[in-house]
Amino acid sequence: MSRPPKALTRNFNKRRFKIWLIIPFLIIFYLGAFLLPYAFVPAHPAQAKAQSLLKPITHEGNRAAILVTGEEALDARIRMIANARESIIISSYLFQDDESGHLVASALMAAADRGVQVRILMDGFMGKVHLSRSHLSYVLGTHENMQLRYYNPINVLVPMGINSRHHEKFMISDAQIIVFGGRNISNEFFTKPGHPEYNDDLDILVFSQAPDESNPAFIMSKHFESMWSQWGSSALTKIPPKEAFAVLAFERGLQQDYLDLCLKRPELMLPADWIKQTVPIDGLAILTNPAGIGVKEPVLWAALIDLMKQAQERIWLQTPYLILNRSMYNDMSAVIAKPLELSVLINSRASGNNFIASADFLIQKTNIKNLDMNLNEFQGDHSVHTKALLIDENISVFGSFNFDIRSAYINTETMLVVYSDQINQTLKKHMEDMFALSTPLNSALSDDTDNGVVPKPIDFYKDLKIHLLSPLVWLVRFIV
Repeated sequence: MSRPPKALTRNFNKRRFKIWLIIPFLIIFYLGAFLLPYAFVPAHPAQAKAQSLLKPITHEGNRAAILVTGEEALDARIRMIANARESIIISSYLFQDDESGHLVASALMAAADRGVQVRILMDGFMGKVHLSRSHLSYVLGTHENMQLRYYNPINVLVPMGINSRHHEKFMISDAQIIVFGGRNISNEFFTKPGHPEYNDDLDILVFSQAPDESNPAFIMSKHFESMWSQWGSSALTKIPPKEAFAVLAFERGLQQDYLDLCLKRPELMLPADWIKQTVPIDGLAILTNPAGIGVKEPVLWAALIDLMKQAQERIWLQTPYLILNRSMYNDMSAVIAKPLELSVLINSRASGNNFIASADFLIQKTNIKNLDMNLNEFQGDHSVHTKALLIDENISVFGSFNFDIRSAYINTETMLVVYSDQINQTLKKHMEDMFALSTPLNSALSDDTDNGVVPKPIDFYKDLKIHLLSPLVWLVRFIV
């Protein structure tokens, strides 16, 4: 067999070399299209935009209650679903295919069977990854009275949109009852504190006796309609023939789960007395980020800063972590400049479950500690996922917004501001319990405030991963 001419071989090798030379440039170009839009974030919006979000909605018929434990949070959702007559809306980052997810799905399926219209909107990356082609996704997406959609599913052909994620967490029943908070539908948030997956979090349930435009459930239903129609992409709507038998068996399992729940917890299925379970509130305000895909104007962040600047005596903040850019540092410094108490609770490296956030904190720890605030690290047995603010004696804020760059400029987020002395006192008691399990991090605390809590030991390999990531995370800290 004759060999190809040397000239032909040389030309082939040259072409192959050029192709391999082009590939790195294509990769760099793709990464640039993915990352660079988020490296140049917009400036603060006009103050009027933030202030318009903070305009209080007042109505004597609005009442609220804080859901502290995972069991309370799950019970409230099951009760809302069991009592629904017309519609159920769920907006969530993810809907986990686990025990808690199955229990919620069983209640949703029972509601849909009796004619309630159920719609579920989840993130198009994490939500889809956790449900992709699972039996649960077929149940949620193919029932005649249930629809499942994803916000911004991953499209590799549009790299600048890949990082835009749906991070809102709320549930609405009959446009009259709403639960706001940071809880996804999973074992992490609906189990007992002793569960190995448990995360500490908070929800606020708001019930409105008059379903009109002053009702937060009504307002957020309109918000959901916009998200659903403009940014929602339909999930699986047909069950493949080869999966039909397995999905049917899964549905029957969910039906049995619901029957077992009805026998075990019949009180959850009875007509709910929402007035008895809530307290009257003086007013509320709903804060949302822009819904579009891509870099967002930090309207919600600006509103939170304006709200904190109104404080006269104290601000207590719970957030899983702090990841701030220069503009956000300046905003926090402006808040701190006022003569009031600012106490912040974040996860320690041992308690936290976000490696990237912990690695980032190693870099910016000195800058954050230099802020004149009482900074504390939680040393409990589980991770803190709560995003909440306590301001003075009558303002409480709950929702999905982490104090980080992603929540400020990239994610869809929601926060609910509640004006109420009673809600404020309940939140205060919870935060006091959390601070009592923390250790101070900076000199803003005097020595006599040391509560004697011993820092939780961190697993060696977990700490090693965090330290190895730390020198690199600054490259992408604005998207983690």
